[in-house]
Amino acid sequence: MLGGQHAVIHPDIPVVPNNAYLVDGTHLHPGDAYTPPPAPVDVLFLPTGAPWLKLSEAVDYLRAVAPRTAVPIHEAVLARPAMHYGMFERLAPEQTTIQVLDREQTTTL
Repeated sequence: MLGGQHAVIHPDIPVVPNNAYLVDGTHLHPGDAYTPPPAPVDVLFLPTGAPWLKLSEAVDYLRAVAPRTAVPIHEAVLARPAMHYGMFERLAPEQTTIQVLDREQTTTL
């Protein structure tokens, strides 16, 4: 588990601790923050939509981590998440594939 904190949304809303999870040293779920991995990762679960999230910051985080595969997460709050997916596909590092998961299917990454 890696530590981190959420971005400050508003001074009256408390900032809660963030938990990021690094599984087998290859799959990073950063929680609700842009937690930097301690080493390169193969798969990044990429925060895509949240009250604290700006698309430009998500793209910067995607580029900084530069995983083999990025899986958008936290997109349920978005009316049109496909717009974000398209931006990630266009702006990701060349070696990164964006893989949107089907909620009804099991996926191996």
